[in-house]
Amino acid sequence: MTNTLLKNAKLVLIFTLLSSGSLFAQLAVDTIAYQDFEVTPAAPVWSYTGVLADVQSGNASPISCIPNTPLGINSSQAWHVAQVSGGNPITFDNTLINPGYDSIRVNFKLAGLNLNGPTGGPDNLDYVLVEYSIDNGATFVSRLRVRGSVVSNSFWAYDATGVAAVQYLPASETTFEPTTSGLQVAEGYSFCEISFPGNISQVMIRITPRSSTSTDSWLVDNLVLTGEIFCAPSTNSITEITCDSYTSPSGAIYTSSAIFDDTIPNASGCDSIITIDLTVSSSSLSSITEITCDSYTAPSGAIYTSSAIFDDIISNSSGCDSTITIDLTVNSSSSSSITETSLDVYTAPSGATYTTSGIYEDTILNAAGCDSIITIDLTMNYTGIDELNESIYSIFPNPVKDNITIKGLSENGEIQSIHLIDLNGLEIKEINPDENTVDVSSLSTGLYFMKIVHEHGVEKIKFLKE
Repeated sequence: MTNTLLKNAKLVLIFTLLSSGSLFAQLAVDTIAYQDFEVTPAAPVWSYTGVLADVQSGNASPISCIPNTPLGINSSQAWHVAQVSGGNPITFDNTLINPGYDSIRVNFKLAGLNLNGPTGGPDNLDYVLVEYSIDNGATFVSRLRVRGSVVSNSFWAYDATGVAAVQYLPASETTFEPTTSGLQVAEGYSFCEISFPGNISQVMIRITPRSSTSTDSWLVDNLVLTGEIFCAPSTNSITEITCDSYTSPSGAIYTSSAIFDDTIPNASGCDSIITIDLTVSSSSLSSITEITCDSYTAPSGAIYTSSAIFDDIISNSSGCDSTITIDLTVNSSSSSSITETSLDVYTAPSGATYTTSGIYEDTILNAAGCDSIITIDLTMNYTGIDELNESIYSIFPNPVKDNITIKGLSENGEIQSIHLIDLNGLEIKEINPDENTVDVSSLSTGLYFMKIVHEHGVEKIKFLKE
């Protein structure tokens, strides 16, 4: 049979305390011992002594008094007694009771049938007697007896609504029996129980079904011994912020923000009701394409030096994972070296100009769009003073520090204008043709030209500023 009462499982029943208005209390129920009469009984097993007269399982035949009715709870296996005139007493072992319970209960399910025909069933000569002992079997009290009808034969299934329930005292027998014959509902005593105070320390039960003929069948199933504790539910509230989903203390899963109540057992076995103010934020996904040189630093700070497609994870604005799929191409910088010799001025590949010898690094872009670093070993040569003197004009001193004098201005025709220019052809200043001495002390060190425009043409004279 399917066991719905697990070992030490806590069943919680809620009821209203009428004396306290709308106040609610709870009842925590422990399963102390259990017997379902299966081949492999469910735990916690309540063992017994004696031999069961018979067991039945499945459903009754179509010709029985209640066609196709279950012979055990949910059609499982049950203890069956028919045509046992001397009774079939079975004693269920003495079981110790832990202190702390408010009450103890013993109950079982009972059906009275005729499995061989459409009428019949137990009559007043057929009964199920329940006795108990709370002194380890030294004495037994005959407390509960269920009989067939006082009129004639009667029958009922497990779903009949009659209840045969008594307290353990007085120590005298109470009998329950239908007052009419045939099919019983309200007086079909399918639930039988004896209740005890919580302070008993042990209990032993003896059940004796008696049947006078084969048409009078008793079926007993799901005998259970329970302990009850009255307790009060507890309440609490928490605030939770999470990403994507949230598993509550009870195991329920939530994927959206809400305020809800979650229920778990508290230390007393009653409800602990937790009000949860839940905010569920979402993780995010995105993708980017990156092309870089030599190395790449991802948003998370991870460094990559080769091309790849990878996921990088950072926190989004909600504090959840932002997973970025990055399609990365890493190109390489390059380096080379050259040796150059130049006269007066050298223009590097990047366009930079140099007027003195030395070793320089020049940077341009390579074919991949990354830095191409060129090391230039540069030797500079300069135009000498003798070469400069071949001009119809001359300047001195050359090289010069402060003032330079232009010679030949008055001997070679009309001077239209004089310009001081740098190596890039940019005019620094225009000089009065009537002045042959020019102050160049403020110029930076390097090569310059004195451009003289006269009636016969244009002449440039190069000089070096020290």
